Amino acid sequence: MMSRVENERQDGFPIHELWGDAETPGALSACFEYIGRTALVLTGPYTGYRYCFRQPGARLRVDGRDRHALMAVPVLRAIAA
Repeated sequence: MMSRVENERQDGFPIHELWGDAETPGALSACFEYIGRTALVLTGPYTGYRYCFRQPGARLRVDGRDRHALMAVPVLRAIAA
């Protein structure tokens, strides 16, 4: 099983990806599935984390503090963890 990958971009903000049951830094987390057509990178407004959905169907666990903002994105669907 692969684990979450955290990489630093040139601007210093980490990119978070989820494969399996990796933990997130927030006390509560939420899972989202990308239902768009290409790829999507979002910055969480609370944490500043960058969430990279690399392809349609990609699933990420995000920090719970960013959950409400990501719920407003039409091409993301909240899913059960």
